[in-house]
Amino acid sequence: MTHVLYSKSGRRQRGSITLAALILVVPLLVMAFAYLSIATRNTIEQDMRCQLRAAEELAQSGIDRALLELVNDPTFERGSRQLDNGAVTYSVASRWTESDSRFVRIIATGFTNPRVDELGNLVASPASARRSLVAIARERIYDYDVKQAVLLSDPNAQLEVTGSDFQIVGQDVNYSDGQPGTDGGRPGRAVTGLPNTIISQLALAQCSHIHGLGGSPSIVQRLVGSDLVDKLIAYYHSSASIRFGPDAHYMGGSLGDTSNDAFVVTYATGDLTCSHQTHGAGMLLVTGDLIVDGSFQFTGIVAVRGRVVVTGSGPQDQKTITGTLLVGDDLKANVNASSNGSLTIQYSSEATAKAKRRAGRYSIEAIMQGS
Repeated sequence: MTHVLYSKSGRRQRGSITLAALILVVPLLVMAFAYLSIATRNTIEQDMRCQLRAAEELAQSGIDRALLELVNDPTFERGSRQLDNGAVTYSVASRWTESDSRFVRIIATGFTNPRVDELGNLVASPASARRSLVAIARERIYDYDVKQAVLLSDPNAQLEVTGSDFQIVGQDVNYSDGQPGTDGGRPGRAVTGLPNTIISQLALAQCSHIHGLGGSPSIVQRLVGSDLVDKLIAYYHSSASIRFGPDAHYMGGSLGDTSNDAFVVTYATGDLTCSHQTHGAGMLLVTGDLIVDGSFQFTGIVAVRGRVVVTGSGPQDQKTITGTLLVGDDLKANVNASSNGSLTIQYSSEATAKAKRRAGRYSIEAIMQGS
């Protein structure tokens, strides 16, 4: 029989190897566990961030829906409403008035993964992310009357027209079908100063190109404030979706489109030059001068704090405004069929009403977290 003898030194050697293996493996296991814990936590945090973003977007849609309710239904007060999918509730929590404005406080709550409660309502589930937003919306009380083709709001306005290829028409016409509008006969040109001062700046042949209330030339004094254009721009500029900086040169394109029922607000903080081929619909608000050089068709309200200068580079450069043109300073036009093109300004109550309606009566002043 053969006997195998194990020495104490051999046992010690094996024990050392086992201990060394444990020393190496245990940290690796700890590191792996820590990595899995971090990865799991990051995944959970990422999922929660995604849910919170989704809930915030839903709450924002609730604010938008509340504003729509306010515009379309003035009786919408403090009752809570919700979207069809039940993921958003929104309400007007309070109203107050300060100076020339009314304010409303809107609370909107969005949540993900809704469940049905015992009453059949969709509410937040335990797994939902929930986010509440509070919005302060401002409605300016000031409104205005734009019932004329052209308004010169400066009582000392200068009118300089070269050529006679122009028409300024105060009789109301619908932009959509060309039929007579509901406002009937309105001034071709309204002034805050004395009408004779403006008439004296026109050639006799040019007077017959201004039609509307009172015959030709239809130039009527209106007792409106000389700051009307300033107030109108201040009232609506916050609704602008198209904006230009100072001394902007727009090389033609679209500023809204009646064919797509796209009435938008365009706002220029300074002088704006429109050249080549420009068409638009809605409101064009200019704090400086508006220079139109080229083809220009606009439906709605054009309000210019400074001068309006109309010129052109060829007989095909037709300039048409259907709605109303409000000028804070002077109006200069070089219109000649053989060289600079034509100018037509046609009053349309339908166009001005659509422009005001689409501009919205409310602007968001602040959005905050929580209720």
